[in-house]
Amino acid sequence: LHVRSRRQRQMCIRDRYWYLFVLAFFYLLLTPFRLKLKCDKLVIKILIDAGLALGVWIVLFLLSRYVLSKNITNILSLNSCYNLWPFFILGYLFRKWDLTKEIMRRNWIFSVSLLSYVSIKLSLDNGLKMHFIPLIMSFCAIMSLFCLFGWRENKHTVFDRQLGLIGRNTLDIYIYHYFLLQMISLPLLGKWISSTGNYFIEGVLLILLSLSIAYASIVIGTVSYTHLTLPTTPYV
Repeated sequence: LHVRSRRQRQMCIRDRYWYLFVLAFFYLLLTPFRLKLKCDKLVIKILIDAGLALGVWIVLFLLSRYVLSKNITNILSLNSCYNLWPFFILGYLFRKWDLTKEIMRRNWIFSVSLLSYVSIKLSLDNGLKMHFIPLIMSFCAIMSLFCLFGWRENKHTVFDRQLGLIGRNTLDIYIYHYFLLQMISLPLLGKWISSTGNYFIEGVLLILLSLSIAYASIVIGTVSYTHLTLPTTPYV
């Protein structure tokens, strides 16, 4: 029983950190996108990258659905790779071709994205079922948030500074939040919140809990980097 529970804990920890494997895998897939092309036309370069990104997505789909077994697919997190690749490569290509400025100049993109997200969400709540609808809805949500954060990029309020701090340390939050959550009895807390039936209290507690875990993770990450970084001493 001890061995079994230990294995279960190890599997549980591995399942929580699938994102790190997927992220490392994505960075390996970026290798062909970093090759320098001899073509001088920007439009052709963008089309080549778009075609390559689509090709990788199709390969991930075939591997996860038809080629590899279910066990191997789960071990390699290929389903997550297939689902998240469009968003990852979209962000990379936006940064590579400096498309963020073009998007920020067009205010209609935010309006269209937000209205599309709300319309699709209402359609899903009313029973609409299509394969690519969740993907489109996620894309609309990302574009809306992207525009919203972009407009506040040069703001220096307390809210913006704290939001920037959390954004710059999302990897630390992802790594350490699992261990912090183990110290909290979430089922007991969830039952208590459900028993109150007060959505305001639930919202306030969730915000406080999320911020506490986020800042604690940032502190742990900062302390870890400080102590793990070896001091460099010049040779005499």
